[in-house]
Amino acid sequence: MYYKEYPEMGPDHSGAIKLLRAAFVGADTRIADLTTFAIHLRWPEVTPIVVTSAAEALDMISRESLGVVVLHPDICDGTPAEFIRDMRGLTHVPLLVLSGQGDETEVVTALEAGADDYVRLPCALIEIVIRIWALVRRGGLPVRFEDVEGPLCSGPLCLDPTSYKVSLSDKWLPLTTTEFRLLRFLMKNRGEIVAHQTMEMELWSGRRGLTKKYVQRLRGKLDDDPREPQWIAGVHGVGYRFIGPNS
Repeated sequence: MYYKEYPEMGPDHSGAIKLLRAAFVGADTRIADLTTFAIHLRWPEVTPIVVTSAAEALDMISRESLGVVVLHPDICDGTPAEFIRDMRGLTHVPLLVLSGQGDETEVVTALEAGADDYVRLPCALIEIVIRIWALVRRGGLPVRFEDVEGPLCSGPLCLDPTSYKVSLSDKWLPLTTTEFRLLRFLMKNRGEIVAHQTMEMELWSGRRGLTKKYVQRLRGKLDDDPREPQWIAGVHGVGYRFIGPNS
């Protein structure tokens, strides 16, 4: 069983990484069954809610408290990017896109719209399990009392770790879970150069190629010009540095 290769993904004896509810959005019953099976492997007690339309999914998301959402792009109403943006207006819950059609443009479009990860099908079942587990770990970990930290503020920018909310000049910024974690990581290391490899290990378990895309997305939401940055400065060939003012 994969627990032998990934012992940290084993059963939740300590209750550290739990998933209470999950949802699959898409019309393909085979992919829905694959997703359900993947989630059952890691969380046997969880049966995902399955919906086929964007409208039904958004209504469900507005009412249910979810740990992860998995999207297959064959929804019958609207485009995947529209759904992702609408969903991000409702929740920060981690979102994984599974698709057999995605070229690089579609992957980037989904990530820019607010998806946290994208998996091309077909793929090994264990990859889906690991990706879902990683998103739940990043976005849904219960916070221990000793780990609670206060808000991180830099001038008009304020990040609240307890509510997962970020505001800029009193305006709420709709960040995804991964964007939030990236900003928090950079703010906690204010003034220090954080290497690409360090961010890859901290945010994506060593997976390469995502840091630049997510920094670009985060800069867009902060209205931060990389040529004259106010918040995130790039250090060519090394990494990034948070340069916002001390509060």
